Amino acid sequence: GFVALFFVITVITYTGVGLNSILQYRLPYHVIDMADYGRVSAMSCALAGGITFLFSNIYTYLVNKLDYMHSMLLFIPFAVLCFIVTTMTILSMKTMKEQDDTTQGLTKESVLAVFKNRDTYLLILPNLTRGLAGGVLGLITVIGIGNGLVDEHSSGWINTLAQAGLFLGNIAYAAFCKKYSSGGMLLLSSVGFCLALPFCLKAGSIGFFVFFAVAYFFKMMNDTAVPVAVAEIIPEEQMGAFTSIRMLVMTAAQAISALIMIPISNLVGDTGLLIFAGIMQLLCGVPYYLIYVARKRQKRALAEQALENA
Repeated sequence: GFVALFFVITVITYTGVGLNSILQYRLPYHVIDMADYGRVSAMSCALAGGITFLFSNIYTYLVNKLDYMHSMLLFIPFAVLCFIVTTMTILSMKTMKEQDDTTQGLTKESVLAVFKNRDTYLLILPNLTRGLAGGVLGLITVIGIGNGLVDEHSSGWINTLAQAGLFLGNIAYAAFCKKYSSGGMLLLSSVGFCLALPFCLKAGSIGFFVFFAVAYFFKMMNDTAVPVAVAEIIPEEQMGAFTSIRMLVMTAAQAISALIMIPISNLVGDTGLLIFAGIMQLLCGVPYYLIYVARKRQKRALAEQALENA
């Protein structure tokens, strides 16, 4: 009974998280100048990462002092309170910019347009491979335990390092996004992740945490770069439909990764599995970068042509 209840709650929770991720595309158009989208998005994620890092340390401390169930009984009511406060805050927010009909959500026209857009199909594979890489990374604790590099006491550090990576990765993105394009940041972060992740199992317990932290740093930078790059590639009126497709593909790939990682590990070992995840992330970064550069050139050419015709 308890397992079934836990399963139902997990499904509801992740359904909410998924819907939130899909609907977030509308926020930038309503409250900020899109020229500042990358920096604002990165700083927002960094703030969230810093707060989560703080509470991860508190959680780790409590787990070491109390048993697991007592710790959860302290955190669950607090999490519910945070959810209520967040909901009330969102409901109280008012639109800060006047919007035209192109940003009012999913419409029949926007759905038809996104399926006529060639970039929709070109970006399916990168989002699929990104989901596969993220799915393997999400199971890094299991991989570490299976290789004797992580135990029940040190596993809490994975969550702590993940939140530190979220904070530092977004701080780095915010610092450099004005100087370098989102496409370039996306490619750089994909290469960094690809190079760091496979070494997690090659340098003992300390090396595991060090290389995981580096890989996660680049992954968080990448997670911020992707939606910013998408906002520059996909027309504004198609963003709702495209975001739904993008998140659906990536979430499905994450679920698939949990099913295929054991066969892959049996075939090439756990280090091979991490190499596979790195390559999948690289197959996200390279196509995104190439499409980003191509669309930027097209927009520049159209702008120059418009000036000549003026």
